[in-house]
Amino acid sequence: MVSTPCRDRADHRSLATPCPAFLRTAVKAVPTQALILAATILLASLTPALVQSQPSITRFENGQTESLGGRTYRTTLHARPVNYLKNGTWQPITNALGSTGDPAMSVGVDELIQFRIADQLAGQSPVLHIGRGATHIKVAVLGTNTPTPGVVSGQSIRFNEAWNGADLEYVVGGHFVKESIYLKAGHPASFSFRIESHAGFDPATLVFGEFRILPPVLTKPGEAPVSLSWATSTVGGKTVLTATLPAGDWSGWVLDPTTILQPDATAGLDTWINQGNSSDNHETDTKLEIGDQDGAGSNASRVLIEFDVSSIPSSDTVTSATLSLYEYDAADTASVSSWAAGLRRVLVDWAEAQATWDDYSTSNAWTTGGAGSDGNDRSASDSASLTLDGTAAGAFVAWTGATLDDDVQKLVDGTYSNNYGWLLQAPTAENQGSSTAWNFFRSSDYATAGDRPKLVVVHSAVAAVRAFGVIIYSIPAGFPLGGLW
Repeated sequence: MVSTPCRDRADHRSLATPCPAFLRTAVKAVPTQALILAATILLASLTPALVQSQPSITRFENGQTESLGGRTYRTTLHARPVNYLKNGTWQPITNALGSTGDPAMSVGVDELIQFRIADQLAGQSPVLHIGRGATHIKVAVLGTNTPTPGVVSGQSIRFNEAWNGADLEYVVGGHFVKESIYLKAGHPASFSFRIESHAGFDPATLVFGEFRILPPVLTKPGEAPVSLSWATSTVGGKTVLTATLPAGDWSGWVLDPTTILQPDATAGLDTWINQGNSSDNHETDTKLEIGDQDGAGSNASRVLIEFDVSSIPSSDTVTSATLSLYEYDAADTASVSSWAAGLRRVLVDWAEAQATWDDYSTSNAWTTGGAGSDGNDRSASDSASLTLDGTAAGAFVAWTGATLDDDVQKLVDGTYSNNYGWLLQAPTAENQGSSTAWNFFRSSDYATAGDRPKLVVVHSAVAAVRAFGVIIYSIPAGFPLGGLW
């Protein structure tokens, strides 16, 4: 221990600084032949070690933590990655397409995933590269009109009239590449893609590394999706994937064969379940839906959502928790003016890639469809509630309250041993007779990371206690006291 020289007013005039009052008192209270000084000091640190070492904003894969001063922090959690690690530093994912400097595939982005694409479709050579780490595929889009220039806009590149009667668009969403084929009058009956080269691609499962190519699906607003399958063949030693449309005119529909990065396909993040299509899974949908679009209480929709809170120290005290969803569309009929949308804790281990109205995971049924059983599928009361109506906010809407704070505290400190997230539903909107009442929110699969669901937690660290122990000095008779200090 290094002591700072001090000067007692009466006895130590030659030394630089005054002695603390408790030392001056001790000096005067004992004989000069032998001085024994004992002091025990326990100080509660005003600023814990975390404050000293942590910058104002610390990023990690699924969010960030901000210092609000003192021992208080605000952690923003997302259900999907919003940052990526580059050169040892976490960077925010933008997904903004730019120039790669590669003449063959001149448009791309290199963040959580590597994406490269040609700025125009020409011939049968590879035009697309998707990869991460040691795994990748290079793809040729077959049968297109050439040359077809691409139009870049933020996170997307679109090739208008890539085929007669169909446009092709790729959107990069951080953890996925969404491929959309917009069907118009006179569209082709099938679409084919050839895997030109790859590392680790399995044509039987369509998996390469952490990626998987999802089955194609036909979608149209207001219509039930139509699921299709890939036909796999080998031509010239290369794998060809073909999606064939059902007979008929599918103008106005979109064919979507998305490639997704999902290291753990069973991990629950967010999805929505629908009573009218009780066996459908909406894992990769860009929307989350609650309410009832058809009325009569027979086509209810509910949301399942979960956040990983493990980045918050288990010893911290949660002072507030706010779950925010970006509401971009809503509707109601004349007989409905508003409805309460409540959050309830989910009590079973649902899987995002498998959850439906009937089942929380494959072959595991909810006690009551739609996670409807209090005390079995979900908690018996709301953790938070928010009044919604048929006017879209066009912004984030938020659920907060003391019970939601308590939920998050118990997830953080381990009181709740399992984290299965929450169920969001609007019970009165599901039972409006012939009326309809519903709200649409952006999901974690929406391409713009800033519009994805988020859980904002304000929490405080425990004050560190610093013990300076017992300090004992024994001074022999005749020893110059100034030499000690």
